Amino acid sequence: MREPNIDRLRYNLGTYPWASLLSSTDIEHVYCDFVNIVHYILAVSVPVKMVSIGPKDPEYVTPLVKSLLRKRNRMRRRGHSDRADALAQRINALITEKRSNALHKLVDCNAKELWNAVNKTRNKKVTICSNDILRDPETVNEFFAEVSSKENYDTHELDIFRYNYDITDITYPLTNIEVERMLSKIKLSASGCDGIPAWLLRQCSYELADIVSHIVNCSVISGTVPSYWLNALVTPVPKVPKPTGLSDFRPISVTPLISRLTEKLIVRRWILPSLPPDMLRDQYAFKPTGSTTAALTYFMHQVTSLLEVNNYVRCLLIDFSKAFDKVDHIILVHKLKTLDLPVYVLNWICSFLTGRSQQCNVNGHLSKTKTIGLSVVQGSGIGPVLYAVMKSDLQAISKINTLFKYADDTTLVVPEHTDVSIHDEFEHVKVWASVNKLLLNHLKTKEIVFRRPRALHFHIPPALDEIEQLHCVKLLGVLFQDNLKMDSHVQYILSQCAQRMYLLKLLQHQGMPLNKMRVVVYSLIVSRIGYALPAWGGFVSVELGCKIDAMLKRLKRYGYTTDFLTFSDLLDKADSDLFCKMRRSYHCLHHVLPPLRMVDNLRARGHPYNLPECNTNVHKKSFVVRSLYGFI
Repeated sequence: MREPNIDRLRYNLGTYPWASLLSSTDIEHVYCDFVNIVHYILAVSVPVKMVSIGPKDPEYVTPLVKSLLRKRNRMRRRGHSDRADALAQRINALITEKRSNALHKLVDCNAKELWNAVNKTRNKKVTICSNDILRDPETVNEFFAEVSSKENYDTHELDIFRYNYDITDITYPLTNIEVERMLSKIKLSASGCDGIPAWLLRQCSYELADIVSHIVNCSVISGTVPSYWLNALVTPVPKVPKPTGLSDFRPISVTPLISRLTEKLIVRRWILPSLPPDMLRDQYAFKPTGSTTAALTYFMHQVTSLLEVNNYVRCLLIDFSKAFDKVDHIILVHKLKTLDLPVYVLNWICSFLTGRSQQCNVNGHLSKTKTIGLSVVQGSGIGPVLYAVMKSDLQAISKINTLFKYADDTTLVVPEHTDVSIHDEFEHVKVWASVNKLLLNHLKTKEIVFRRPRALHFHIPPALDEIEQLHCVKLLGVLFQDNLKMDSHVQYILSQCAQRMYLLKLLQHQGMPLNKMRVVVYSLIVSRIGYALPAWGGFVSVELGCKIDAMLKRLKRYGYTTDFLTFSDLLDKADSDLFCKMRRSYHCLHHVLPPLRMVDNLRARGHPYNLPECNTNVHKKSFVVRSLYGFI
């Protein structure tokens, strides 16, 4: 990856005669030839060095480090001491970076595993039990493919939704300048089955802009997806710190980078503009202003506002089994047809969903290809929006009740006094899941009953059949208690921060400069305390706030931060930032704000909204009310 090799690569790509491909509209032929040409030019332009890594080599000795060590030794044998010393400094920097990255992965491990990491840094032998869960790639691929398999799957089942049209009547939607800009900003993520790396597209964006724009335009206008884009490389990602079986892994599909670029273009240019304004109002993921903070803020606002006139509010956290992997393509395309999409875009989506296959990548070994007939492809650029459209018609029956979503997490809020009971609402969700061929997971579906403090003469309602009723639940990473106190959540984040303080000491022991250490501190500790802070920060008692302040004081005492941070300062800044954002009309929380105040002769305020009346202190602690009164 030296600069002269990259320059040679750019020159060869820029001078290659792409005319034969630019004149063709057969997307399958064009893309296959493009992949072969790029791999050939890459092979002749950028040399590959093979380095052997022995079993006794430490973990920080990467192939690059091993190659440089051999080069340093050759220099010293030839008497070039100055050059060898300069190279040794570079090797030390690479080893330090490798060790820092390795320690960063130990955030969620226990004390024993942390001590094992310390022993490794001290070059002590540590015995670690091997994990046999992901040994055989064929077994892993069979497990994940079985989830998305469909009985009697017909690869032509979506042909009935495809339209015939004249391609010559459609102009190319994407210009070379737009493509060059998109390629130059492409994220350095894993490549798909075509093997074209992200760094090549990024560094050679100018040389590849013409041919890539032709590929994207041909694919979109013809409504056809190349076969390379229909195969995904599945990587198992753990869902829990210590997986015990394949069910504890999430299959993340990696499609080719140019495919992802085209998918995001389809979403941004056609799908999102075609959605009705209120279609995704209750979905707080997969849209520009959506976030877990917004979803949790809306959740606490609804719960506390209902507790104004109710003694308790029932909350059902509904879980769907393998929701992304079980999406039926026929049902999905029926819902897409209701949108105002061009015919070629609908044809392209049908082609993208037809005849998909996957391979599993385990420890560098690829499994055989397995055909799948379901799913919206987790990890793709278009999958999240397709899932949001699939779930958009799941609504609460009653206007008094609230149902909102974040990705596949669905939460139902039903107050004490309502015209439709939580039992009927849950039955409605079951019917919707059955019609849309999705499975409810009753074991992971939980209920919590929030009660108004000091409310008298009421009884907690019995739990639903097969649903466990808890006093504390975890929703989108935040622990909520039925008494609306935050003791459990504050204790949880303080234990995580204490563990991460241990990691900071390890990094400092390895010589990380303090200015770099402060960046890590804000990333690992301050950001953990500030996660979704507007949603739960107002419910923190003075005692709990002092405990958080004590943690922040330790950061200042150890020199990890230059300023003395307090919990109240972090909360005020988080509230101010979110309140400023939600005042914009396009923000996903804008509809929660009260009506604008009528023009009068009163003094000027910090915002133009009416102040809501509150009967309980609980509602005053919620973000919206707290901000309306706090930023007057």
